[in-house]
Amino acid sequence: MTGLCRLCSGLVVMTLAAAGAAQAQGRGGGAWTTAGSDAQRTSSVRTDPKISSESMQKPGFQFLWKRKFDIPGAQVNLLTQPVLLPNIIAYKGFKALAFLGDSADNVYALDYELNRMFWNQHLATASKAARTAACPGGITAVTKATAAGLPAPGGRGRGAGGAPGAAPQGPVMPGGRDAGDNVFAISSGGMVHLMNPQVGTDQIPPVKFLPANAKVVGSILVDNVLYAATTGNCGGAANGVWAVDLVSEGKAVTTFDTKGAGVAGAVAPTFGTDSTIYVATGSGDSPVANAVVSLAPKTLEQKDWFTAGTSPFTSAPIVFQHKGKDLIVAANKD
Repeated sequence: MTGLCRLCSGLVVMTLAAAGAAQAQGRGGGAWTTAGSDAQRTSSVRTDPKISSESMQKPGFQFLWKRKFDIPGAQVNLLTQPVLLPNIIAYKGFKALAFLGDSADNVYALDYELNRMFWNQHLATASKAARTAACPGGITAVTKATAAGLPAPGGRGRGAGGAPGAAPQGPVMPGGRDAGDNVFAISSGGMVHLMNPQVGTDQIPPVKFLPANAKVVGSILVDNVLYAATTGNCGGAANGVWAVDLVSEGKAVTTFDTKGAGVAGAVAPTFGTDSTIYVATGSGDSPVANAVVSLAPKTLEQKDWFTAGTSPFTSAPIVFQHKGKDLIVAANKD
């Protein structure tokens, strides 16, 4: 079974594709380690073993299940895009799990083959700040370790300078045999939680990352560094990109400040295949307003920028390769 996830307000919908092929290929389909599937935010699986032109000609693609989430205490009932861990040896046997956050500091793990809750955890570092329509506190950003490079045949990616086919690994921290499958969640209190995929408990004490009540519009973990993008100037957090090296001793936070221009899209930031970071901006009185900006990894130093004049961008960049070069695609208002 391959799950295709569509995000609604408080609702996750799954479909069943090529059920006969699923039995021969193992559980869960391909991994989806971050919003947009990969570091390039393509929302695609290039080499899925179960969905193809041939398999879609056969019976088996049909509605499978849906699950409604009633989120107590949430002013806005929102869920993140799920990230998928298709084949984990859990204490209940082999499982295919989807991890997602909501707008009330909860993280869920769903067995998406059986539509059963596997675990759920409420993050204790929730913000106590007042929430408004413009700054609702955001939703709990959830991601897993993701390779910066393009996936090799078979669906796995490669890190910067890494060998094709190498699986992305999370920080070398406590966690046992499944430590590379850890889930990284950012609470409304601005804390990073490194969560055990088996039970949802914290592997290490939460790490301070963002100001409380920041509006997070995407996160990703690449080469032990967690990145997040913020917008709306919520909670006193500057609009821009943030980074923290989770294996460094001091866990110092680095920031690229857009000087007021909003960050476009809901899956920022985006990585090129060489680990260059891209972010698109909206309007504002800023030198980098209405632009696609490129940043150096880890340091977030500005490398270059492209502007479309006075027209603000409305989507996050997507990266694909053509003739050996990275091409960046982003939509703007006109």
